[in-house]
Amino acid sequence: MNINISLSTESIEAAIHKLKSVKEHIEWGLDETIDILVKEGVMIAQSADGSMATVTGYRPDNKTGIIIASGEAAAIAEFGAGDATLSARTFFENGGSLDAEVFPGSYSLFVGSRDYYNFGSWRFGGVWYTEVEPRHGLFDAKLYITENSSEIAKDVIKL
Repeated sequence: MNINISLSTESIEAAIHKLKSVKEHIEWGLDETIDILVKEGVMIAQSADGSMATVTGYRPDNKTGIIIASGEAAAIAEFGAGDATLSARTFFENGGSLDAEVFPGSYSLFVGSRDYYNFGSWRFGGVWYTEVEPRHGLFDAKLYITENSSEIAKDVIKL
């Protein structure tokens, strides 16, 4: 988009009006882009996590969207359990916003029965396990948002 200005009051006022209109359009487009990215990110995370976690998204202000996985097995869905546990730092800068460190046996030690931590396996539903593979739904959502945000913004914000 080009805005041409000549040295006249009318031309300058027209340019100011056009710039204000563009600013409003960009602000609306940013809000719409964030809404789209949060909704699509939630769908991606939920499809990966399945029944292990409930994934929701919301926007506490006009410029930030948040995707949250919750439930008893949300950390296991994201990072795995037992021998298959991956560190939060594997997926998220600074380990994300977790309140606890994630390592093989951390769930067993801090939340569970301590069976894996003590013996290297645990019993669930009558079956002994040594690992649960991570599903990393939040990480998949993060990758999708990072890889597609510019294209979605271009599609939404048309000047």
